[in-house]
This record gives sequence, structure tokens and C-alpha cells, in this order.
Amino acid sequence: MDNDADANYVEIEQRQIETEAYYFTVDRDMAERMLCGREDGACLVRPFKATDVSIKYIVSICADRQFYHLFVRQIDGRQRFAIGQLKPHERHFASPCEIIEFYVEHALLCTNKQRSQSVRLRPISCA
Repeated sequence: MDNDADANYVEIEQRQIETEAYYFTVDRDMAERMLCGREDGACLVRPFKATDVSIKYIVSICADRQFYHLFVRQIDGRQRFAIGQLKPHERHFASPCEIIEFYVEHALLCTNKQRSQSVRLRPISCA
């Protein structure tokens, strides 16, 4: 049992995301309430509640009064991560934190049922 707990802790440490100020253990509705009224690109990372081998997190983003909820997927086990739906020639990252850091500096195309827009992420650190 201890070995499983140790392995899980090492995995969390490698992903680093759970220790970030912008990580919140909230559901979709609460994430939207926390992001509502903030600057375009305001985002947080939250756990993905459903059981899925490759999806562990959701990046919730608010821009121009629209909400976007993008998967953070693990590629080929635990080595690399990607954001959103699978796409040809997608960018891979070493950790979920690297995804956030990259899209703070670069525009991320966000799509929901109403529209698509490019935004730079602005992680929030408090509710």
C-alpha cells in the first residue's frame, strides 16, 4: 500500500500541476463562477472527474464572456502532455505546467459550441 502511495506522490510531483496556485479542486460550474468577470484569458486547472486513462485535468478558460473547458491529455503513458482534442501536428509538453506557461506567452485557439477565439492564458491564483 505504501508503495502505491509513494508512486502516486512521485507522479503528482512530476506533473507539478496540483501544487500550482491556479489549480483548484472544483467542478465545471464552480470554475465558471470563479472565472466570471475576470480579464480575457483568465484560467484555472481543475481535476477531470470522469475515469479516463489519458485525461487527468481540465483547463477552464473565460474570454469575452465565453467559457472553454479543454482537456489536458497524457500522450503515450506519462511522458508527454497535450491540450484539447487530438489534432494532427499538435504541440506536446513535458508537464501540464509547461502547457500553461507556454500559452501565457502564446495564443491558444479555444473553441466551444458558440465560437472560436485565440487567447493568451492568465492563470488566476485566488477565488
